[in-house]
Amino acid sequence: MVNQAAVSKANHVVRMGDIIAAPQGAFCRTVRVLGLGTRRGPPAEARLLYEEVAAPVHRSELTPSWTPLLSEGDPIGTDRQTGHAALIQSNSVRRDAH
Repeated sequence: MVNQAAVSKANHVVRMGDIIAAPQGAFCRTVRVLGLGTRRGPPAEARLLYEEVAAPVHRSELTPSWTPLLSEGDPIGTDRQTGHAALIQSNSVRRDAH
């Protein structure tokens, strides 16, 4: 993201003062562009071109937690249209006695 707008292409124009949020491993880092490099230089030189504006945030904190609709082994679910409890049967579990 650049200035809180989603970017779809890698060649998006970045200017001095722009705020960039980008994933780095398990974290999302937010930095402000202080300068534009004229060449690809060593890391020490690159660090002079930006400043951290926020502490890195673990990416799992940015996504809502997911909870399963059914707990493991629970045969009862809820019908999404009516909101009523419904028995869920699996063909592999159901055995008809003959």
